[in-house]
Amino acid sequence: MFVKLICAAAFSENIHSGLAQACEQRHKSLHPDSVTFDPQISARSVSLAGSDFNPGGVLTGGSRGNKTALLASLDATLNNIDRLTEIDHRLRDLDERLKALAPIRQQYSELSGQHGQYSRRLQAIHESLKHSAAQILRNEIADIEASQYFKELPQYRETVENGAMERKKLEEKITLLSERKKNEKMFRVEFMLSFLFLLTDQYRFKIQFQVSLACDL
Repeated sequence: MFVKLICAAAFSENIHSGLAQACEQRHKSLHPDSVTFDPQISARSVSLAGSDFNPGGVLTGGSRGNKTALLASLDATLNNIDRLTEIDHRLRDLDERLKALAPIRQQYSELSGQHGQYSRRLQAIHESLKHSAAQILRNEIADIEASQYFKELPQYRETVENGAMERKKLEEKITLLSERKKNEKMFRVEFMLSFLFLLTDQYRFKIQFQVSLACDL
């Protein structure tokens, strides 16, 4: 785009320069034949009256009726020159703006290059991390999480939790039965002791009774 603008500006400048030289020569010339037969110009010319001057020496007469058409053509040519001048100014302005943007473009190119370097370094780091111990562990965790066993883990966890609750209930029953057994055992011991004391008292009373009878005899 920049090259196209430069070429357009150069082309416009050449056209403008050539037209300006032609106009300058036209103003300096007092008669069309001075243009036609000038050794430096040597170009065909037509007077306002319509006379045709040829460098080869041929002269063709014209008429005053063509003066209006020639003046209109000259006016259109001058308008075109004005437009070319305006375009030339705009091209020069664009050229200055492009020159002002050149450092920014240079900075953008440098930053783009740095971005490419950092992107390649980041990609290399990612590749190296794929073979690191941490990444291998993460991959294994991901594989486990994606496996069927991991999907069934909540069911197993629920079974284990239910089993823990049942175990707790059984332990509570065992504790209660142990307490009952202990209490019954103590009760039996106390009963046996009471029974022995009772038998001892009865035996003592019987002995005392027999001793008393013997004394009476």
